[in-house]
Amino acid sequence: MKIALSLILMLASALAFAQPIGRFLPPEYQNQNNIFTNNKKTFSQKKKKRYKRVTKRGHRKIADEKRRRAKLKKTKTKAKSKRSSNFNPSLPGGMAPVASISAQAPQKPTFRKYTEKLNFNYFAQYLGPSLSSDYQSGATYNRFKTGQDYKGDALDSTASHQMFHSITLGYQLAKDYNLSFGYTFQDDLNSDIKYQQKNEDGSYTELTRFKGVSDNNKRANLFISNIFSNKYFTVNANHFFEFASTFSSEGNDMDYGLGFQPSININTGLRGFYTGITSSIQRNYFKKQEFYQKCGDSDCKYPTRYQTLLAEVGAFANYSLNDYVLLRSSIAFDWDQRGDQVENLSNFNKNMDDVGRIGVDVNIDYGVTAGTFLEFALEDASIDRTAIGATLNVNLF
Repeated sequence: MKIALSLILMLASALAFAQPIGRFLPPEYQNQNNIFTNNKKTFSQKKKKRYKRVTKRGHRKIADEKRRRAKLKKTKTKAKSKRSSNFNPSLPGGMAPVASISAQAPQKPTFRKYTEKLNFNYFAQYLGPSLSSDYQSGATYNRFKTGQDYKGDALDSTASHQMFHSITLGYQLAKDYNLSFGYTFQDDLNSDIKYQQKNEDGSYTELTRFKGVSDNNKRANLFISNIFSNKYFTVNANHFFEFASTFSSEGNDMDYGLGFQPSININTGLRGFYTGITSSIQRNYFKKQEFYQKCGDSDCKYPTRYQTLLAEVGAFANYSLNDYVLLRSSIAFDWDQRGDQVENLSNFNKNMDDVGRIGVDVNIDYGVTAGTFLEFALEDASIDRTAIGATLNVNLF
C-alpha cells in the first residue's frame, strides 16, 4: 500500500496534469516566479543539474511503472480468458478441471457408471476333418446332424466342415445376476457333401448337403451364480427365453421356448483341478405340437411331431497346468420328446449322439483364449465318428 501510494505521488509530481513543475516545488522555491521557465540563471549550475537528475529519474520510474502495470493487466486478461474457456455450466462452480502436474486419482466418465457393468463374449468353433480318411474332401463327423427322423431312424452324421459363431452381450444386474442376449449361427463351409437317408423299405437314398449360413433361435438369458455354495460344491444356473426367430421355427408355428440349465461345480481340494456336472432342459411351445398331414385323401402314415422337449446331462474335468494352459475333457448325453410325448415323463427318445471331448486351451491375452479339441462318439465308437476342431473365445469388459 505504501509503495503504491509513493508511486502515485511520484507520478503526480512528474506529470502534474501537464502543468509546469514549479507548481509543485517546496515552499522555499515557489515564489521564484517559475524559475525553470522564466529565469533559469537564478539557481547555480550545480543546483540546476541536481534538479535535472531528479526529474530524469522520476520520469524513468514512471515509465517502469507503466510497463509493470501494462504487463500485469495483460497477465490478468490472459488468465480471465483461460477461465472463460474452461467454463462448463454442468460442472460444480461452472469451471472445468485444469490440468495439474500433481498426482491425482483419475475421474471416471459418467457413462462408465453404466458401461462398466456391460460384458461381451464372442465364441467361434471350427469343426474340421475326421481322423478317418474315408470321408470325401471337406466332409467330417458332425454331432448336430444326428438324431432321429419322423420314422425313428437314425440320421446320417456326415456333413461339411463348419464354423459356429456365438455372440453374447450381457449386463451385470447385481453381484450374482447377469442378464444377456445371445445370437448364434453356423456356416457350412463346403458344398456337395454326400450323405444317406434311410427309406421306409430299409433301402437308402443318397442326398447332398450344400454350403451356406443358417442361424438359430435367439435367446435372452439370466445367469445366477452361487445359488448355493459351501466348501464342497457350488450351484449355478442359467435361465433362458428362446424366441422363435428362424424360418424353420416360424414355419413350424413355434411360439417360444423356455430353458433351465443348472450346473454343479465340485471343490476337490486339488489345486488346478476343476470338475462338475452340467445339465439342460428346454420346453418348446407350438400352436400345434402333433398332427397328421394329408397324403392324398387320407391322413399320412406318420404324424408330424415337433420337438417339444430337449434334455442333456454332462460332466467335465479340467486341469490347469499353469496360468496359460488348461487341459479340458467332457462328456454329454442327449434325449428329446416329440409332440404329445411331452405330456408324460416316461417316454424319451434318443436325440443327438452321446459324445466325449478332450482338448487344450491356451490363454493368449487378457480375455482371449484359443484351443483345440478332439470330439468322438461314445456309442458305436469308431474312428469314423471323430472330428478335430479349434475354438476361439473372447471376453471384453
